[in-house]
Amino acid sequence: MADIQQEIWENSKHGEGACRGCPKAGSEYNHPGFFNYEADILIIEEAPSFPHFDFADYDRSGDYEWYRTFYEEEHLDSILSWPPVRLFLRPIFEPLGFEVSDIIEEVYMTSSVKCPVKNRKFDEPFTSCRSYLEQEIIEIDPEVIITAGKLATEGTAGLLGVSPTQIRDLSISKPEWWGLSKFDTSPPLIHIPHWGYYDNHNRLTDEEWDECLHSVREGLRDTIYTD
Repeated sequence: MADIQQEIWENSKHGEGACRGCPKAGSEYNHPGFFNYEADILIIEEAPSFPHFDFADYDRSGDYEWYRTFYEEEHLDSILSWPPVRLFLRPIFEPLGFEVSDIIEEVYMTSSVKCPVKNRKFDEPFTSCRSYLEQEIIEIDPEVIITAGKLATEGTAGLLGVSPTQIRDLSISKPEWWGLSKFDTSPPLIHIPHWGYYDNHNRLTDEEWDECLHSVREGLRDTIYTD
């Protein structure tokens, strides 16, 4: 477990550190990040939703251990059925030749906003969470970042030095923006709509979602999985 994961977990619960004054503080339903903190690929989604799994047998009031246990081998079947893995990671990595059990070692996954939000009110929570995301990017030092959703892309691009004027032109709903970013950032960005737009909100057809996944695979081939 990385120090930043424990910090997010504790600060979110107690309203301390970067969480002080945040309207979401005092929450145990946060997203401190998971999978391989030393991975070359960092995935940033917009914000978590809960429950991801059936947490009934776990004490959420305890420390980070309740969350960590779900990402151990014994819970692999549950992990692989979770929408981000089932709809996004598996269709991305299996065609690249990865075994199912190896996929979660290829990525670290986090959120631009660490606690669930209602009515897509991201601005104020992101102001508090910004320092966490910045620390994650610095410490992980990924070779590529995948952002899922407009707000995750905007927030991440801003942290990587993209100007507000450039970000204002971003239109993540249009296929020409899917895949390797037009923004010149280090590390490079790959961005698409969030999988929830396809799975929950029916904003994308099957064909469009397949195009999104293809765009990510091509972006990975152009960055870290080069021949």
